[in-house]
Amino acid sequence: MAAKSPKYAHRCRSGIFGYLMFCACGFHVPVCAAVFLMKHGLSEALLTQYSAYFLMPPLVLFWIFFFVLVMTQIVAFRKGLTPYLKWCCVFSMAFGMLVYFLAALLGNRRKTMILACLSWAFAVIVAHLLSWKTVQIAR
Repeated sequence: MAAKSPKYAHRCRSGIFGYLMFCACGFHVPVCAAVFLMKHGLSEALLTQYSAYFLMPPLVLFWIFFFVLVMTQIVAFRKGLTPYLKWCCVFSMAFGMLVYFLAALLGNRRKTMILACLSWAFAVIVAHLLSWKTVQIAR
C-alpha cells in the first residue's frame, strides 16, 4: 500500500498504532483496575467518577483509531491499492465483527458460539492463504 498510496499507508499505520495503544494500555488496564477496586469495596459514586475520567477518554480514542484503521483498509482494498484482490475487503475486522455480533443475536447457544468462533478462524485461515498466494504470484 505504501508504494501505491503513501496517504493511505500513513492512515493505516496511524490506525494500527492507536488501536494497539488505546486497546491494551488505554482501556484494558484501567478496566482491570476498576474491577479490582470494585471487588475491594470502592463506593459506586467514586467508581463512576473513575470511569468518567479514566475509562471513557481511551475508549473514545480507541473507537476513533479503530474506525480510521478499518475504513482505510476497506477503501484501500476496494481501490486496488494493496496486492490483494478487491473483494478481500470482506476479511477486515469490520466484517468479522459484524458476523460475530449477528451470531450473538441468535442467543447464547452452543451452535451460535461455534458459528461465532468459526467466523474468526475462517477469516484468519483465508487471509493467510490469500497472503501466501499473493507472495507466490509476486515471485
